[in-house]
Amino acid sequence: SDVPVCFKKDKKIYDEIKEHLKLFGAEKLIDKGIGNLSGGELQRVLLAIATKPLPNLLILDEPINGLAPEGIIEIRKLVLDLNKKSNITILISSHYLDEL
Repeated sequence: SDVPVCFKKDKKIYDEIKEHLKLFGAEKLIDKGIGNLSGGELQRVLLAIATKPLPNLLILDEPINGLAPEGIIEIRKLVLDLNKKSNITILISSHYLDEL
């Protein structure tokens, strides 16, 4: 199997993490090192981490800062979908007033 050695004993945890990453379009990143992620990939992984377990309030500090235009659109969609599907309050700080 292609499960990393650290998860050989508990494939259930590996599969659970991969399933949660899938909510953010990041399941293919599970075996990548954090230093090998692009800005948009990193933001998706960080959103997954911040929502496991699902909080009542999610505070995002400039989540689109430094992202390419495609990454901005992607993160915006993920945050809006997360809000709609999970009904959690999301507080976003940003210098981009148009974005807010």
